[in-house]
Amino acid sequence: MRFVFFDHGGTLAHIKKDTPEIPFEILQELGYDFSQEQVNRAIASAEAFWDEKYHPLPRGQRSNFEDYYKHALQYLGLQEHISAIAKKIDLEWHDRAGITVYPDTIPCLEALKRRGLHLGVVTQNLRTTEEVKRLHLAREGIEQYFSVVISSESAGYDKPDKRLYLKAAEMAGYSPQEIMHVGDSYELDVVGARSAGMRGVLIDRSGRSPSYDCETIKSLSAVPLLVD
Repeated sequence: MRFVFFDHGGTLAHIKKDTPEIPFEILQELGYDFSQEQVNRAIASAEAFWDEKYHPLPRGQRSNFEDYYKHALQYLGLQEHISAIAKKIDLEWHDRAGITVYPDTIPCLEALKRRGLHLGVVTQNLRTTEEVKRLHLAREGIEQYFSVVISSESAGYDKPDKRLYLKAAEMAGYSPQEIMHVGDSYELDVVGARSAGMRGVLIDRSGRSPSYDCETIKSLSAVPLLVD
């Protein structure tokens, strides 16, 4: 192996709050008396709106995350200040989500770097570009480890489409056969990586995943052992 790609959420970092909790929190702070259940329904409506209106479009023609939240706010019946509130939710989402790297993340990345491997991130973010993702990784203290960060939003393909992984290999400058990809979803990460010719490794931190026909680890501390 010459290059190791990682998925982000659930693999490198833990996301403490679900998406609906954050707009609920912000709306409460702004004095709006919506219940969490009402906000949950608004976010579900925004998801359906996004999938119907924007998901089929090429990435460059899609709207941004603010429109997603504006739809949710309109669903709640708000008419005033929705652009400002939507922008606030979008800008503050990452910090409020309580995203923290797992304790085994940095030791793993350090060990791989010492072995001379190059590292990257392949992330399934339908509304996040590589530039924004790098800002998120920097806030988490790990951006400097990655020479390549590729987002499904910018690449134009969603996991497990092999074209996303082939694009990642192209950006890395290595053949797929020289690349390992580690992720927490068998369907999105392992199947996608394998379809492109990469070595796919599943991380199952909870130990609750079914038995799949792939290499499975419970901690990132096992990754350096796989490349030795």
